[in-house]
Amino acid sequence: MDTEFMAFDVWSNADGNVAAVLATKQFVDDQDAPYGFERHEIRIDAPNKRAALKGYREERNKMEKVL
Repeated sequence: MDTEFMAFDVWSNADGNVAAVLATKQFVDDQDAPYGFERHEIRIDAPNKRAALKGYREERNKMEKVL
């Protein structure tokens, strides 16, 4: 059985909280943030919200190692 991937937008706030929300628009910016969040971090394809957040953290860790 194949896993179906969906697009999720990952949002963050100043407290370091992150949330994955199923993408509903083709393009988003920080003005589209859901209540309680203020910054668009990444759009990622994943089978569910948990996997989207895991993917975001992996990408963030890769970028921190480069910098």
